[in-house]
Amino acid sequence: MIKLKAWRQQMAKSKARPPYLILSGTEEFLRAEALDILLSGMGEDPEVWEVGADEFAAADDPAILVFDELRTSSLFGSNKVVRIPDAASFLAAASDVLARFAKAGASDSVLVLEGAELVKKKGRTFSKNALMKTLEAHGAVFVDCSPLGSRTYGYGKPEWDSELTRWVVERFESQGKVIAPPIAMVVHQRDATGLRGLNSEIQKICLHLGERPEVFLPDVQEVMGEGDEATLFEVVDAFGERDFRRTLTATDRLYRGGLREKDGAKNFKEIDISARLMPLLARRLRELGRITEFVHSGMDFDEAAAIVLGSGRRWLFGRMQTQFRSRKGPELADAVLGLSDTEFHLKTSRGRPRDLLLEYLSRHSRRPQATVSDNPFAGRRRP
Repeated sequence: MIKLKAWRQQMAKSKARPPYLILSGTEEFLRAEALDILLSGMGEDPEVWEVGADEFAAADDPAILVFDELRTSSLFGSNKVVRIPDAASFLAAASDVLARFAKAGASDSVLVLEGAELVKKKGRTFSKNALMKTLEAHGAVFVDCSPLGSRTYGYGKPEWDSELTRWVVERFESQGKVIAPPIAMVVHQRDATGLRGLNSEIQKICLHLGERPEVFLPDVQEVMGEGDEATLFEVVDAFGERDFRRTLTATDRLYRGGLREKDGAKNFKEIDISARLMPLLARRLRELGRITEFVHSGMDFDEAAAIVLGSGRRWLFGRMQTQFRSRKGPELADAVLGLSDTEFHLKTSRGRPRDLLLEYLSRHSRRPQATVSDNPFAGRRRP
């Protein structure tokens, strides 16, 4: 089994069309893309003959219907594709005949078989039955059209290192655009309608960019609207800049609006929202701490930020410079210790999660000149 990207590269390199194309998996958008790759490599005006459920129901023998069509030459020479979108019933009726047909090499046409589990998948491994092994031995290409995973696999890998994030990056690259993987992750997290809907959003973002090649987070926010992930990062940025009012406003909106889960449902549990926000705050403080160390060692800010953030997050440099200037070393250390204490209280249920986090944010997002009267939580006791 190969991925869609490998299939595209294979067709671009050799232009040799396989006699059989097996598209196994439930993601219809990937199946349509794989078919388009085949057709684009077959020259102008390939003839596509599709055999659906209605044709099978009306035919006395569906197998004969398909094999006769495969043997019939196209008006455009060998540029003929016979496509069976739901191939399970056809294979159940014609498995033996198809195996003999493949061994005889009796067709110049391409047979495209599509289905949910034409190749069995268990976890991340695949297994082919006897028929599929026969087709493979006679030139079949198998493209994995399973749903793309949005989770990271492997110890120590970043959160954005997932199949779905890489797919988003590749879609932008196909349009001549460049997007950093963390921003690509935000794109797919903010659209849960499937690959077709996600691709539509990518097209909108590309139109919004015009001639500009690089995609930044504000572009995503402007095109896709305000969303849960954007609010999370707004809290982090406002906190980093010590913009007290904006920090509390964004945090309040986050708790009231909830977070959207992978199944599309909203989660309003304060402990879960806090658990999503805490690592982001910790990461930002660590980044600011490392930048501070490099600057104190003699580097300028741009050099330090390039080391800490990497070239893929250059879009964050400007905001990080503001955040770097907002805290001196002791204040940064105090914020780190305070976050550790807050995390401990959250894990040991030492109070309402929302109140614990808001108390931390109100204390560490205020600038030094702020007075006690600026703090809406002044005088409150922790439950």
